[in-house]
Amino acid sequence: MILLQKKQNIFEKVRHYAHNKGKNKKSLTIFSKIFVFLISFLFAFLILYLIFEYFNLYYYVSLFFSYLVYNFFSSSFQNITMIGTTVDFSTFQINITDVCSGAYELIVFISLIFACFEIKLWKRAVGILTYLLVFVIFNLVRMIIVIYSLGIFDLMSVDILHTVLFKFGFWIFTLLFFVYFLIFAE
Repeated sequence: MILLQKKQNIFEKVRHYAHNKGKNKKSLTIFSKIFVFLISFLFAFLILYLIFEYFNLYYYVSLFFSYLVYNFFSSSFQNITMIGTTVDFSTFQINITDVCSGAYELIVFISLIFACFEIKLWKRAVGILTYLLVFVIFNLVRMIIVIYSLGIFDLMSVDILHTVLFKFGFWIFTLLFFVYFLIFAE
C-alpha cells in the first residue's frame, strides 16, 4: 500500500511537471542565460586580469593619467614636474596608482561587455570604445576636482572627497554606463 502511494506521488509530480513544462522551460532558459553570462564574465575578467598583470598594463594606465594631469596643470603651475606616475607640484605630490587610474573598473566593464553574447560584436566594440573615451574624460575630471580641492579644503576633507569620488563614483559610473550600453545596444 505504501509503495503504491509513493508511485502515485511520483506520477503526480511527473504529470505536474509535464503540465507546467512551458513555464519551467522558460525559467530554465533565463537561469541558463544568467549562468552563461556570469561564467563568461568571470572568464573574460580572469583573462583580462592576467593580461594586465603579465604586461604590467596597470602601470601604463596610471602613467597615461599622470601625463594627462601633468599636461593639464603645467600651464597653471610653474614648478610642476612628473617622474613616473608621480606629479610634483612643488608644494605637494600626487601619485596616481593603478587603483586611482580606474584600471580595475576598466577590466570589469570590458568583461561585462564581452559576456553579452546576444549583442552583436560590432556593437560591443563600439560600446567599449565609447566607454574608453567617456572613462578618460570622467577620470580626468575626477582627478582635477580632487587636486583643486587640495588648495581649498583640509587634507581630511580631501581624503573623504577622494574616497567618495573614487570608489563610489567610479563604480556607479561604470554600472550606469553598462546599463546605458544594454539599453542602446538592442
